[in-house]
Amino acid sequence: MSNKSSAIEKSTGFRSKKNLNHLEEPKPRNYIRLLIAFLALSFYTLLLWGNVPLISSLGTPYFSFLKKIINLHLPHYQSWVVISGIHFLLVPLIIGRFFLKFSFRKLGLGGISFSQFKVLLLLYLAALPVLIWLSAREDMYQYYQPYIKEGLWTYLLWTNLIMVFEHVSLQGILVAFMEPAFFSGSSEQISGSESNKGKKNKRGLMWVRDFQNWFRIDPYYYFVILLDGLLFMLIHVGKPISEVLTAFPGGVFLALLAFKFKSFLPCYLIHTMTAGTIIFLIIIFN
Repeated sequence: MSNKSSAIEKSTGFRSKKNLNHLEEPKPRNYIRLLIAFLALSFYTLLLWGNVPLISSLGTPYFSFLKKIINLHLPHYQSWVVISGIHFLLVPLIIGRFFLKFSFRKLGLGGISFSQFKVLLLLYLAALPVLIWLSAREDMYQYYQPYIKEGLWTYLLWTNLIMVFEHVSLQGILVAFMEPAFFSGSSEQISGSESNKGKKNKRGLMWVRDFQNWFRIDPYYYFVILLDGLLFMLIHVGKPISEVLTAFPGGVFLALLAFKFKSFLPCYLIHTMTAGTIIFLIIIFN
């Protein structure tokens, strides 16, 4: 009987009342649980990244402890990258996959389609004038010059690794810990795309064709995105104030990208494309 009703639904385009209720009724939102998860994850993140008072004082012995366990004879920066991989990728991944029983997709570790990658290219092209302006600044050259002289390819390799850990953690695993439905179909439905599903939706991203749907998100998910952007800003504390201030809107944008694409991958790709362009142009200009 269930197969027959399913066939009728497919042929007529109508769904049963039970199925409609399942689609239309979002899960209850627990703001208290979300805030507690945010505070706990912020402490864990800032233990190794950022320069927040009190937490940073605990991070130094924590780093030394992990360094002794690993026992790798690497330069300080490279050791920090390896330990960051354990702290930001390996440990949260083990907890999420084997203890919380999250799938890789639910942790935001999915891929993106070619049509989605084309959207990233459009975003990159839109940012290109700003990247050119930044690359021509003397302070940018002075900041990156020591890294380039130390060894460009070595710097790019280890910095690229740290960006992978950063985005897998902040726009993937940790945001999934804050809100388990962040990368699920239910959050996509709330974003407004469910009402637009149809013939065109099968071909790609409806939010590209209808820019209004880009911001049509349940306020609860805006709250999650803002918290993730705040955490992204906190890891930049200790850097120049301009970078700290711009990190918050940047983190919000990256979390919004992760929400729309259902993956951390666009955040990493857009970051590595922009950062790589800046380094390349600095070398060209100088």
